[in-house]
Amino acid sequence: MNSDRPKSILIVRLGGIGDVVCTMPALEAIRAGFPNAYIGYAVEERAFDIVNGHPALEMVHRFPRRQIMNNLKSLHWRNAFAQIGHYKNSLHAEHYDLALDFQRNLKGAIHTKMSGARRQIGFTAPTAHEFNHWFYREHVDPTPAEHWVDKFLAMAAAIGGKPEAARYRLPDAPESRARARQFLATNELDTFIAMHPGTSGFDLARRWEPERFGELARRMGHEKGIRTVVTWGPGEKELAERVVHESGGKAIISFESRSLLDLAELYRHARMYIGCDTGPMHIATAVGLPSIVLFGSGDPAAYGPRSPGSHIVAHYGNGRIRPMSEITIEEVFRASLEILNAS
Repeated sequence: MNSDRPKSILIVRLGGIGDVVCTMPALEAIRAGFPNAYIGYAVEERAFDIVNGHPALEMVHRFPRRQIMNNLKSLHWRNAFAQIGHYKNSLHAEHYDLALDFQRNLKGAIHTKMSGARRQIGFTAPTAHEFNHWFYREHVDPTPAEHWVDKFLAMAAAIGGKPEAARYRLPDAPESRARARQFLATNELDTFIAMHPGTSGFDLARRWEPERFGELARRMGHEKGIRTVVTWGPGEKELAERVVHESGGKAIISFESRSLLDLAELYRHARMYIGCDTGPMHIATAVGLPSIVLFGSGDPAAYGPRSPGSHIVAHYGNGRIRPMSEITIEEVFRASLEILNAS
């Protein structure tokens, strides 16, 4: 790897809330290795809150993907291209010495090339896909790491970052903190379980039935005397309300989040998180909340929770992960008791 020390570094990880959270330890490692460097981050609007105002960053480049797609669909071509041009100009204005492609696909390569950085580094295949690795002369092989946090840390270490400085840190969010505290005070909650039944619409195989979440909340209330707060994101309120209904009054729905940091501040007060493989699970990890995470697809070794005391609940057969429907309420309840008893 080229030993030329960069004075300015761009991280490219555009989408996926959980994926952006998984880059946080690598960001801290890079900051520790380059304390005087100017560090920027290119991200789409969905995960913008996670990095905007982060203390390890000087600049966040927000790519307005939704607005651009809406303009293209409505044939407002001039507006769409103007937005792309403005974003590209914002990257070029920083004159980055080095750009790191954490996105790993064709989209990531396009954005990294768009930065105009003097050096550009990606991952080797098969960590990189969609021919992403063809775009770079410098590559990082993250094997044998399995979890994405560790793979991203391999990139940080390869350029001179300090993995020993890795940690999770989110932007300070006083408004989110105030909203969370107001919600807890209004509902007289001093101890509770955070439950998030929603998952990405791209993979509904990750989703556990809301009736099971509701029954689990009912049991936690009856047998342990602890209430559940059901959190939700865009398009998930009806799902959260079904869980609350099935809980028989042992769960309440959370306030509407204005920011992903609202979830983070609420989770800081919880005893544990229960949910599936989705972005809010990684936010729970970022605030150190012990988590029970249900897997019916995907790879727990690559995407599982990293917070101490966490449990993964999954079934395997013939070397493959089994459907989410095979996970029982009793299994998750027993895992919940382990965390409650340990704390």
